[in-house]
Amino acid sequence: LLLDYLALGIDPARSTVFCHSAVPALNQLMLPFLSLVSVAELNRNPTVKDEIAHSRQSTVSGLMLTYPVHQAADILACKGNVVPVGRDQAPHLEVTRTIARRFNERYGPVFPEPDTLFSTAPLLLGTDGGKMSKSRGNSIPLSATADETARLVKGATTDADRHITYDPD
Repeated sequence: LLLDYLALGIDPARSTVFCHSAVPALNQLMLPFLSLVSVAELNRNPTVKDEIAHSRQSTVSGLMLTYPVHQAADILACKGNVVPVGRDQAPHLEVTRTIARRFNERYGPVFPEPDTLFSTAPLLLGTDGGKMSKSRGNSIPLSATADETARLVKGATTDADRHITYDPD
């Protein structure tokens, strides 16, 4: 994963890159954060609902509901104030903002309420034509070999219209 980050252009001289599992406080922070949101709030998260619907499982563990809270711990532990996300991740960031606000009201000002920085890219489609997601198995990992990449590209859903245009403006 570190090699992928470096290949994408993350500059370790300007960015802090660390192993998530080496920072126990990130997982520990999730527990008090869970006390700041209700199960009903987590159940209403459309991104979580979508992931559960596409999980291809008859039941999912409670961890599926806690994912946005875990993400909030990751963001707030770093005191993130602007978070670049796609539109599909906006509900997660709203959970983060809610947790920051409630924590600060209860314990005093500690965490910023991060702002959303939306990507200009449209929704990225996976190889099956649906929303791209590692958990849905429709992405092409940067670490894939040339043969794996070729197999995944050959199996990808293609444009049935076959209408290609180019507008330089």
